[in-house]
Amino acid sequence: MPNFADPDEVLVLLRATTVFRDVPDEDLAALAAGFVLRKFPAGDVAVRGGERGHEIFLITSGAFDVFASEIDGRYRLDTLRTGAIFGEIAALTGGRRYATVQAAVDSTALVNEETNFHQVLRASRPLSEAILRSLDRYA
Repeated sequence: MPNFADPDEVLVLLRATTVFRDVPDEDLAALAAGFVLRKFPAGDVAVRGGERGHEIFLITSGAFDVFASEIDGRYRLDTLRTGAIFGEIAALTGGRRYATVQAAVDSTALVNEETNFHQVLRASRPLSEAILRSLDRYA
């Protein structure tokens, strides 16, 4: 049985992110209801580049390194910390992950599965638009 996070606490965390700052509370509350808390010991891979993505992650503690793989090796692109969101592109498109994201230290993240995420996106234009605007950070 999944360990669902307290939706009120998740709502506060979502509201604090840049991505979801302007989304109405009722839309964020629907999204918040689908998050479960997961622990990632240092070195655990949360998402692997090239695999199909279906979850979004909100980091609640610790840090995750983002890696891209090239023919000549693996390169760290970024380190994401508490409050950062990742995985939303593949979850939104149903496509493959662009990067591997690995816990840099013992970390926790709230994870939302594709089913809840897509249901809420279909019902909320402001939430869909917020996710699309967040993609600008990758341009």
